[in-house]
Amino acid sequence: MNPPSLANAYIDREERAITLIGHNYAEPEVRRSICSQVLKINSRLETSLIEELRKQNSTLAPSPRREANLKALADGNALTVISGQQVGLFLGPLFTLAKALSVTITAEKLEQESGIRTVPLFWLQSEDHDFDEINQCNVHDPAATLLHLETTPQPEASVKIPVFDRLLEGTSTALALEQIKAKLGHLPHSAQIQELLSNSYQGGRSFPDAFASLLGALFADEGLILFNPRAAPVSTLIRPLYHRALDTAEEVSELLTREGERLRHAGFSEQVTVRSDSPLFFFHLGDEGRFRLNRENSHWKIVGRDLRISTEELQQLIENDPLRFSSSALLRPIIQDYLFPTAAYIAGPAEIGYFGQLRTVRKHFQVHEPLVIPRLSVRLLEAKWSEWLKDFGFEIEELSLPITELEQRIAKRLSTREENADKIFSEADATIETALSKLKTSFSAVDSTLIGALEKSREKVLHQVASLKTRYTRALAERDSISLDRLKKLKLNLYPNGEEQERFYSSIYYLYRYGKELKSILREKFVPYSGKTVEVILP
Repeated sequence: MNPPSLANAYIDREERAITLIGHNYAEPEVRRSICSQVLKINSRLETSLIEELRKQNSTLAPSPRREANLKALADGNALTVISGQQVGLFLGPLFTLAKALSVTITAEKLEQESGIRTVPLFWLQSEDHDFDEINQCNVHDPAATLLHLETTPQPEASVKIPVFDRLLEGTSTALALEQIKAKLGHLPHSAQIQELLSNSYQGGRSFPDAFASLLGALFADEGLILFNPRAAPVSTLIRPLYHRALDTAEEVSELLTREGERLRHAGFSEQVTVRSDSPLFFFHLGDEGRFRLNRENSHWKIVGRDLRISTEELQQLIENDPLRFSSSALLRPIIQDYLFPTAAYIAGPAEIGYFGQLRTVRKHFQVHEPLVIPRLSVRLLEAKWSEWLKDFGFEIEELSLPITELEQRIAKRLSTREENADKIFSEADATIETALSKLKTSFSAVDSTLIGALEKSREKVLHQVASLKTRYTRALAERDSISLDRLKKLKLNLYPNGEEQERFYSSIYYLYRYGKELKSILREKFVPYSGKTVEVILP
């Protein structure tokens, strides 16, 4: 049996989980205290970072509120609420929208509670090299027809290059846009959203730039700041962290090992496997991509290549060419809070796991502990789906079961209904036969010539009952066919491939149907500091 989820325990506010991560985000006094502490410790951003933020955000849709948020950061009197995500095709899964909404609303709530200016920031995870994870998305509609989209990778690109260096291929990107238009072009907001998609996703543009363009346009009114860490000024600022990660790699490994023991003692498992012989960063070899380093005596082996490099050479490269390095999943939160006055991080389940491994490591790198607040989790339902679920007697979570098992449950219920129908009609036949038999006895005693007429009447009555049974059985079969069709639609819409809807489908269909109003629909259901899945009945 797998260990219980740290994320679920944290959302349920179990003390063992809160102790591992650091702060009880649900307590208003704790939230106010963290905001005050962070403002004192780390409220002034480096000038080069402010300039880079302004440069990156100048390419996005105009937003006076975003400009005001950037000014507040430059003035040094503001906090940030941060979330981040891989830069998936057409914004990737639906939960990307939920993250962006969570970060903007939480920034507002914390500002109201603390009285300290707080701005939302979305971190583009552009340094990952798992291209297959970002190069596809699934679009659907209520008819439960699926459109799988992906673009063609650059033929010359190494599988190890970070997505920052991945460019959208023109022909396949244009084809994907045409497929979306053909499938969803009839929906109310198709023209507006199609224009945003087409302006953002163009051949020759990088995945992070396309992602930032679309998300920035959708959240311009909220003033969401977008940040791509893969920039020369940023890499220069974080050189001290790379140096410390290299120079104290063995000590960091020991700290992570002890954190893993704490997790297991509390009944959880590590989100990231600790590699005792590797530092918390990747090394880049030009067009070949980024590689993990393994210690081999006095040198470091570049994993996947027959190359070695000394600690001294790495130190020189960190100092002179820091873009040759990029963060791991465990170093990224530390970099984030080294650069920004992070009051809170809006985390998905995996990210909550990262934070559960980092308490003592954060102290080692001398960065503060922000609040870790679970993101909004949504499940979008058509009104009729709720009625179907009631008819089936299913809880939504049961739809995660294999379709064959669900069909078996339905078939069992239907067969019971058919058995009941056979019983009802058999009883009706028996009742008729009993009544006619009594009449026959009476007729024999009075006038035997009536028996022939009685027999003809008997045949007619039984024939009519048999006809009714046939019609009833046919109606049952038609209803059963509809039931199975509805079951398949529910399954495909809410738990496709056994996955949560928000992890499998993109937000594209919902944006084409509701436009930016989708944010308002979700906002009405947002419960601050909850993390529980919210079921939204769509209008």
